[in-house]
Amino acid sequence: MNKSVLIGEKVELCPLDTEKDSALFEKWNQDSDYMRQLDLDPAIIFSAALIKEWFEKEENDDPIFAIKLLDESRTIGDIGLYGLDWVNGNAWVGISI
Repeated sequence: MNKSVLIGEKVELCPLDTEKDSALFEKWNQDSDYMRQLDLDPAIIFSAALIKEWFEKEENDDPIFAIKLLDESRTIGDIGLYGLDWVNGNAWVGISI
């Protein structure tokens, strides 16, 4: 069964795999260029365990999806919706590739 939320020509959006993706995000979290452009907040390095815990908390509050290449099924980033306003159909979008 395909768990994709949205499929494009080259990528798909899928639910995060907290086990695999937390290790990948830990690696990205140690890349100073990635972290400098990710946010205005100071970069803080988190372990895979803390990232996994954050993923599990966020999935109940704000949806976060993995961006995967269709031809390799490899996670290349994530996209999240934050501050969802269901009444007005608004949200902040965060994309990391």
